[in-house]
Amino acid sequence: MTSPLGLAVGIGMVLASGWAVMQARWAVEDRRTFIPAAGFLFAFGVSSTILSTPAAQVALPRLVANLTAGVATFCLAAWFLCALYDRPLRRVALQLLVLIIALSVAVTAWISDPGQVQRGLGGGGGPHGSAAVTFSLAIEVYLTLTLAQVGWLSGLYARRAAGRASRWGFAVLAAGLMVQVLMTGLKTVTVIGAAIVGDWSPALLRIYLGVRTLRPPSDTLMLAGAGYSAAVSLVVALPVWRAHRRDHLRMQPLRRLVYQAFPEHALDPVPPVWRDWLLPMRVHWRFYRCLIEILDGLDQLRPFYDRTVAQRAKEAPRATGLTDIDPGFENHLRAAVLCAAVRTHIEVEGLAAAAAAGLRSETHELCVFNALVAEGSRRDTAGVVYHDLDRIGHGTMGQVTRRLVALSAAVTRVNRCGLDLTASTSATPSAGQH
Repeated sequence: MTSPLGLAVGIGMVLASGWAVMQARWAVEDRRTFIPAAGFLFAFGVSSTILSTPAAQVALPRLVANLTAGVATFCLAAWFLCALYDRPLRRVALQLLVLIIALSVAVTAWISDPGQVQRGLGGGGGPHGSAAVTFSLAIEVYLTLTLAQVGWLSGLYARRAAGRASRWGFAVLAAGLMVQVLMTGLKTVTVIGAAIVGDWSPALLRIYLGVRTLRPPSDTLMLAGAGYSAAVSLVVALPVWRAHRRDHLRMQPLRRLVYQAFPEHALDPVPPVWRDWLLPMRVHWRFYRCLIEILDGLDQLRPFYDRTVAQRAKEAPRATGLTDIDPGFENHLRAAVLCAAVRTHIEVEGLAAAAAAGLRSETHELCVFNALVAEGSRRDTAGVVYHDLDRIGHGTMGQVTRRLVALSAAVTRVNRCGLDLTASTSATPSAGQH
């Protein structure tokens, strides 16, 4: 009989595993936790999908469902190990070795007599026959031991969690896992007892079938604990995510302006905006990358900041509708100086490249670099450098971000007005001769 709810949950978890893989590909930190999370979602989703359809009554799909349940348990243990320990590789490898042994025993038992295993799993009683008993013990013993370890790790993670909500969530998850351990442990004991006695007594059969009633409360506790922790983490992280995404988008005009002067210093191409919603952890990476690129470009453009540009911008306030008493007027001056510095840098670089044309690539790059350094040194020595932009990168992260966002808005305003303040700041012929 098909279970629509179980089928929907299984398919949803399989699809969610693809999202987790994308997170593992683009995550800046905690990347190793997304890999076991993706494995858990996929394996548990496959197991739930099979058990929710009539295919569960067929031997091969039933085997796959039991094997993927074991893989899901291993991935859950691997997630906690990666989250708790700095070097979890040895512990994860040991868990993987135990999983391979358990699944190998189960597959061997199934190959020896698939029909007996299927009757033992799908019948109204317990497993009968050596193949069915071996298969059942291999799966149940592994689940019991691994879930017990996962429950202990969940409790340890709860004690180390930063917030009270996370501690409560993982404590509830640990309680659900302990109920699951009790269920699988009782099934293991009854199977061993029936194998020793030689048949299923009424008492053993009642225990074996009765422990299934523990599954709903166990699943409820595990889902409640995991869901509560995930929801609280999302609520806490959402304001920071929204702020980083907003500031990253607002700083794009300034980043594009700096990119015109130093395209070779871009850390990564700007991805489409839709990725921010599919890969939320990537937003923080883009935000800090944007900060680094802008501050690096502002520092390298420093010798080309011209005070005369700031003076002419003060004399032409009507173009932007600002006066010297407006709060944004100072950023207007900075933006005008910055735009002029970018044009000057590009012009000096073009003149130097034309003068060094025909030379080898290494010599060509060296000539261009020398010309830029010489022009910057000349302007700095002449005392025409505008130093107000030097204060942009000083202060806390929040202060620097607010200044860059305001400067980016001023750059947009200056470019939109089409101010031409670089008439006397273009590269002199002597710059091209360096």
